[in-house]
Amino acid sequence: MAAHDLPSFRDLGPERVRAVLRELIADLDPPAPEMALIEDRMLPTRAGPLPIRVYRPPLADDRRLPAVLYFHGGGYVTGGIEESAHEARQLAARIP
Repeated sequence: MAAHDLPSFRDLGPERVRAVLRELIADLDPPAPEMALIEDRMLPTRAGPLPIRVYRPPLADDRRLPAVLYFHGGGYVTGGIEESAHEARQLAARIP
């Protein structure tokens, strides 16, 4: 954090930590793989709707693909759909 002239995560609020994480990911990771489809959906649960995002890698055909369910981390406070997008694209790109 000192290299980026920022206080520790515990001294920042969750919203600022999420913004910093997005900036660090953009600075450190290579470009995310292209996807044929990225779609936001709501998954009904007993606790209420849960936002999910579907990534479909580019393929020559329209075949059914296996599904990978990725639960983001970040203590479930600082991580989220946007902060996990790059890693999710990486996983989707590896589906045969």
